[in-house]
Amino acid sequence: MFKTDRIEIAKLFAAVCFGYLAGTWAYQYSGNSVLSIISSALGIVTAYYAVSFIFGRLNTGN
Repeated sequence: MFKTDRIEIAKLFAAVCFGYLAGTWAYQYSGNSVLSIISSALGIVTAYYAVSFIFGRLNTGN
């Protein structure tokens, strides 16, 4: 139970960090807040699933 919670926390933390970085990078280079929000959302989703995939691979041993 606790191991699963730690993995979920790690996934959410990575997703928020990557989303923040993607959003600030997009805003810095484009100056467009709408593009920044879209980049943040895509960054959050991408990082969450990427970390989920990595942890899934580590847990199965493949």
